[in-house]
Amino acid sequence: MIPHKHFKNPDDQQSGPNCGVTATAICAGVSFRKAWNTFKTLGTPYYAKKNWKGATMRFDQSRALDKLDIEYSKLPKMMDCHGKTLNHFCEYWAMEDGVYMVTTTSHVQTVMVKNDKAYVIDQRGAKPIGEYWGRRKRVKQVIEIKTPFKHAEQAQAKPKAAPKPEANPIIIQPHSGASLFPSLFPQQASAEHGQQLSLF
Repeated sequence: MIPHKHFKNPDDQQSGPNCGVTATAICAGVSFRKAWNTFKTLGTPYYAKKNWKGATMRFDQSRALDKLDIEYSKLPKMMDCHGKTLNHFCEYWAMEDGVYMVTTTSHVQTVMVKNDKAYVIDQRGAKPIGEYWGRRKRVKQVIEIKTPFKHAEQAQAKPKAAPKPEANPIIIQPHSGASLFPSLFPQQASAEHGQQLSLF
């Protein structure tokens, strides 16, 4: 069970150490490729390297969210969830229906709480916090996502274009002998009174 229909890995998820890109894609509701390219356009030489595999710097996570037009707020560093375990954050700080991009020691993941249960997702998929492999990692930064899954929600809400109606077919009736344009040929005789004017 997952807490939300969009709390899932993007369809084009790539394997590898790409937790920062994955978390950005999930939080914003965009494809993995879109999130990847967003970091590429930040102008930071780190992301331009040929051997960059998807790890991100904390400062650039918010910059990427800005580019994707996602509303968010950072939890102040003085809050005592910083330095505590991810499990502690989920139990004492994460709010119902809240979505958070949480940077821990050498990792980034997305957290969501539903029905008082915390779930965590990274490139390995979604798990309840109790089953999550990184639950004991120490929290370094928390970004609360105010408009989670925004682009996925918009894409789903966008009405599909109605199919174009087919042009009404021209139905040609069998030749009855009567004129197709009686107002133009009022003197034309009917089929039984002689030869008809052929229009075709």
